[in-house]
Amino acid sequence: MIEMREKEDLKYSNDIPGWARIVQMIILWFLYLIGITAFGFGILLIYWQQWFGVIACFAVSGFILWASSIIKKSNKMYSDIDLKCELQEEGYYTYVQNKKNKRGVETIRSIRTNARSIDRSDNPLSV
Repeated sequence: MIEMREKEDLKYSNDIPGWARIVQMIILWFLYLIGITAFGFGILLIYWQQWFGVIACFAVSGFILWASSIIKKSNKMYSDIDLKCELQEEGYYTYVQNKKNKRGVETIRSIRTNARSIDRSDNPLSV
């Protein structure tokens, strides 16, 4: 999980910023364009009967299109779950939502501190 911190508060989320989603889509479309272009160039090489070039272009095209689909699926799997965590006065707040079925779970875990008074006579550092 990638933690994104919100300003100076103790709030964490796996939400991807809008600009990062746009850059991600541009990179994926660029990879798709390279793969389709390599496939088209392979078809053009069939016309010229350059068999080694045909095999190389189809292999490169297949690998690029396969890699782009894996990248798209892994990014989609990562963004299907919305996770938010923050430290509040009541305790540690966690919110998890599955974006596919819109079901969410909220939990607050209280922070219990065992505050006790320290007797200076028991403290070896006391003077």
